[in-house]
Formats: sequence, structure tokens, C-alpha cells
Amino acid sequence: MSSPTDDTNHGFTPTELELRDHDEVSTWAERNPMKPIIPPKKNKTIKLTDAGKITAHARTQQTRENKERLTADIRKFKEEQARALQEIAERHGRTLEYVQGRATAATGFKQTRAPNLHNAKLHFMAKEINEGRRQVKAPRDPASYEGGSGHGRPDSIRGEEAFGRPNQTTGTQH
Repeated sequence: MSSPTDDTNHGFTPTELELRDHDEVSTWAERNPMKPIIPPKKNKTIKLTDAGKITAHARTQQTRENKERLTADIRKFKEEQARALQEIAERHGRTLEYVQGRATAATGFKQTRAPNLHNAKLHFMAKEINEGRRQVKAPRDPASYEGGSGHGRPDSIRGEEAFGRPNQTTGTQH
């Protein structure tokens, strides 16, 4: 190996320099002839006979015809459905979009994130327990809550302040 002060090789061995000077692309196997390699997997092509080619073509043709028939049946069903929905919309004085929404929707309910009184009570009681003011479990019966006016609702929970903290960006409740 050359010394660090030798500027001709810049710290490389001659074999590395020889590899860098080659214009040909070298492979790992060429650079490491003594190390074993995993031989590449060769895909075997299956030679079809004339009868096999005819059978494969017939199978492809049959699949294509089945897909075309299915597409035609689906198109026919959609046309009949559109016609029936238009008739229902006219019969009931609604728009086509409204009837389509009602007829094709999986559910009429939307997911809501609005809090309810039960969750507000649990939130309030969890705050109290975590602050160490109370050391008991939350009662199951809302009427048995001792901090309220006897109606099952604590006096400290009033209106919207029980349903969450204000949104800091808009100032609204969430």
C-alpha cells in the first residue's frame, strides 16, 4: 500500500484504481471471484402445443364474452334503476338527487361528535377524582350524585360549559 504522502495513488491500491479505470460495467461476481454467488433463477417457458394454443384462445374468448354480457346486464340495470328513481321523484315531488341519496344510502344517520349529559357528568367527576377532592368511584345512578340539586345533575354543570372546552382558534365550543 502506498504511503499517505504519495499523491499519485491517493491512498488507493492499484487494483481499485484499475477497476475505476475500466469503462466496462463490473459486477459483484467479477470483483469477488472467490466468493460464492447465488445463481439467477431462470424462468422456464412452457411450450404450448397446437391443441393447447387453441384451448387457451377459446378460454380467453369465453372470458371476454362473459365480461361483455355482465357489463351489458349491469348497464341495463342502471338504466332501469335511473328510470325508476326518476318516476319516484316525480311522483313524490322530490328532486332526483334527493331520491338517489335516500335510495342508495347505506344509512341515514351521520356520525356526530356532540357530547351528552352523561359524558359531561363523567368528565366532571373524573376531574374531581384526579384533583384528589373525591376518592370514590363515579355512581352509576345519576340521581344519586350528591353534589347536585337532587335532579341527577350537578350544580356546577350548567349548559355548554359542561360540554367541553372552548376551541382556542375560533372561540366556539366543541
